Amino acid sequence: MAMTKRSFFPRRSPWLLLALLARASPTLGLTAEVDEWLKDPGYEQGGTIQEQIRCYALPFGAIGFASHILTYLTVLCLATGRSPFWPRRKLTGRKLNLALGFIGLGITLPLTVLVMVRCRNTRSFLLIAVWKLMLSVTLSFMTIHAARLIDDRKAKDSRIIDGSYEPVYGGYSDASKAASLRANPFGKIMWWSILYFAGAIIGFVGVVNLVRLNFSAIWELRVITYTFGGVLLGVPMLCMLVFFYQRGGGGGFIKALSGLGLTVFAGFVILTALIALYTDWVLAALAGDWVGVPSSDNQVFYWTYFAAKRLPMISF
Repeated sequence: MAMTKRSFFPRRSPWLLLALLARASPTLGLTAEVDEWLKDPGYEQGGTIQEQIRCYALPFGAIGFASHILTYLTVLCLATGRSPFWPRRKLTGRKLNLALGFIGLGITLPLTVLVMVRCRNTRSFLLIAVWKLMLSVTLSFMTIHAARLIDDRKAKDSRIIDGSYEPVYGGYSDASKAASLRANPFGKIMWWSILYFAGAIIGFVGVVNLVRLNFSAIWELRVITYTFGGVLLGVPMLCMLVFFYQRGGGGGFIKALSGLGLTVFAGFVILTALIALYTDWVLAALAGDWVGVPSSDNQVFYWTYFAAKRLPMISF
């Protein structure tokens, strides 16, 4: 019987997403009328930087820093097929994990879009909000993709258990087949990082603009920039050391080129992760609030977004 190719998303996913968006909309009304909130960005006629940042109703400072760390740990666990909540446990709950991904997407997507609309008059904060939108979408897609890969791992495990391969080479009769079975299928979710990288470039433009305009006026901003600048300079050096260490084993031009590509990719991942952490502290310095506590008009948006981003952590 011919096998039909399975689509990445369920056929009814658009309807499910619309239902989730409709379900999330009453939550927004708990703070105030959305229209009124969008019309009042928190400042008038330009305003100071402390006033302008009020339009940005997303985590920053210590809370944003913690949120990013938790996000990176979640991605690391999902990419290895482990539960972020309990890393010793393999992912098995396909249906629940799919639901978590779609629910998280259905909540964070409209919230970040609303923040973008509210920050429409402050280009830098708008660009940073676009970055956070791409991060939320990336995390949700990774969660959904990891959930759908659970069946692939179960299929491989069943091939091991039913004795499809004789225990000759590493437990199997053929070296290439053994390597294929040992491969981690969950690593495929890292391809969604391309979305995040694109968003990081957009958001970093906004961050650089904020730093440029306020660098001389806020000494804490200078300290943060010099500190992270030193760390960022160390990343290329570390990547070069890793590359030359790999080259020590030889292997020819193709292997060297492959190793270089992986090293550059890893370096780019580290750089974008550090830039996100740098952004949290830049916004904290600009707001004069190192914890990142939201204002009263932003707190429902802020904490709802924070909680929705944690949903992938309870994947199991």
